[in-house]
Amino acid sequence: AYSLEWVESIGGIPGVIQKVDQNYQILKSWVETSSWIRFLAPTEEIRSKLAVTLVPQSHQFLEMSSQEKWAKITQFCEILATERVAYDIKGHAQAIPCIRIWCGPTVEACDIANLLPWLDYAAEKVGL
Repeated sequence: AYSLEWVESIGGIPGVIQKVDQNYQILKSWVETSSWIRFLAPTEEIRSKLAVTLVPQSHQFLEMSSQEKWAKITQFCEILATERVAYDIKGHAQAIPCIRIWCGPTVEACDIANLLPWLDYAAEKVGL
C-alpha cells in the first residue's frame, strides 16, 4: 500500500517514467563525454534505462584477462563503498566485467549527478 501511495505522490506511472528518463539522461550525457567508459548495450533500443550497465573502454582494460578486469572492477567498487558513495554497483558475476548504475524512480536526479565525479575519481585511482 505504501509503495502505491508513493507512486501516486510522484505523479503515478507518468511520474515514474519521468524520473527514470531524467536519471538516465544525466548518466547518458556523462557517458557520452567520458573517455574511459561506455554503455555495454550499444544502442538505446536494447539498453535498459533502469539498471544501466557500463564497461570501461581503455586499451589497457580491454587487453586484460577477465580475471584481471574483475579485479579492477572490484577495486573500483571498493573505493566507492569505502567513500560511502555507492554500493552494489559491481556487475553480476555471470556478466562480463562491468558496473551497473540504478537509474530507477527511487533515485533522485541529484544523486546520479553527484555520483558521476566519484566514478571518474575511482576510475583514475585504479587506472581504468
